[in-house]
Amino acid sequence: MTKTSRIAALMIGRGGSSLPSKNILPVHGVPLLVWSAAAAARSRHIGRYYISSDDDDILATAGRAGYRQIRRPVELSTATAQSTDAVRHALDMIEADGPVDIVVVQHANVGTITEEIIDACIDVKAAAPSIRIL
Repeated sequence: MTKTSRIAALMIGRGGSSLPSKNILPVHGVPLLVWSAAAAARSRHIGRYYISSDDDDILATAGRAGYRQIRRPVELSTATAQSTDAVRHALDMIEADGPVDIVVVQHANVGTITEEIIDACIDVKAAAPSIRIL
């Protein structure tokens, strides 16, 4: 399997947090969310990249990493909002760009997921489409 537009990465990250700007704080001189973005870019499979956020700085940082910006509505940006609702909202916009078979959901505050982990999950899913990887 090679890079395809039918496999997309969706990074999610809210601006409001107990640690302000945590998603873009530098880790070894690089904004935290860029570590995840770089892993997705190195994936053998992912061909489209999106960021869902309510925060201008998060959107801009991910945009510089090649992610298309999806502005999250206020009601999906509260401390009690469910991330699954933000994913559903973004999925509508991702599908507007064309069909998608697999969406890899990334959290902007997790910089430890590698392209090997991403690709292994995609390989399992592609080999057995009925399996749900959560």
